[in-house]
Amino acid sequence: MKKIIFTTLFFAVSLSVFSQRVIVFDSNNDTIVKKTGTSVQDKNAVSWNMGAIGRGAILFNYERKLNDYLHVLGGAGVTIVDLYYEIYRLWKFDNSSIFSGDNSVSAGFMGELALKVFPKQSDDMDGFYIGPLYRFRNYNSNLKFNGDKYRQFSNFHDIAFIIGWQGTTYSDFFYNTFVGFGYGFGFNRDYEKIYGDTYGRPIGVRPVSSRQNVLLPIVGISMGWVF
Repeated sequence: MKKIIFTTLFFAVSLSVFSQRVIVFDSNNDTIVKKTGTSVQDKNAVSWNMGAIGRGAILFNYERKLNDYLHVLGGAGVTIVDLYYEIYRLWKFDNSSIFSGDNSVSAGFMGELALKVFPKQSDDMDGFYIGPLYRFRNYNSNLKFNGDKYRQFSNFHDIAFIIGWQGTTYSDFFYNTFVGFGYGFGFNRDYEKIYGDTYGRPIGVRPVSSRQNVLLPIVGISMGWVF
C-alpha cells in the first residue's frame, strides 16, 4: 500500500513540474480552465561556430536565455589566416610589392557578442530571432628577410544586423543558422620590399600601414548542445 501511495505522489509531482500547461474542460458550463505550472526549460547552449572557418577562426559560443524574448551570446576562439582578406589583399595591392618571403603564422584571437531578440518568444532555446552582432578579429604572422623577423598583424571590427533560426532535438542537440549584413573596418600592417641594387634585387623591407572599410555580408551556422 505504501508503494502505491509513493508511486502516485511521485507521478503527480512529476506532472506538475514538467508539464507547461494543463487544460481542463468543465462540462457544467462549457468553459475551459487553464492551469499553468512550473516548467523545466533549457536556458544555456554551447556550440561550435562553423561559419567562422572562412575567416580562418576556430570559434566557440555560449548562449544564455534571459527570458522568452531575449538571449545573449558570447564567443571566443583562435584565428590562423583570414582567407577572405588574403583574397582581398591580392586583388587590392600590387602582389610584386608585397613582402612574400618566409612566413610563419602565429595564433590570433577572435571574439563576438550578440543580442538575440525573439519577436514571437522562444520555446526553450528554439525560435526565430533578429539582433545586432559585433566581432573582433586579430591575425598575426612573422615574416623573415635576410635572417630578421618582421611582425605583421591585422585587427578587424565587424558590426552587423542578423536574422536567424535556431532549434533543438530530443537528444539536446542544438543548431543555429543565420544571415546578416553590416559594416567592417580594420587596420593592417604589412611589409613591402625595398629595391636598391643595380640587379633589381630587394635590399630590405619597410612597414606599410593600411585601413580597410567594407560592406560585410555574414552567413553562419553553428552546432552544439543545450542544458
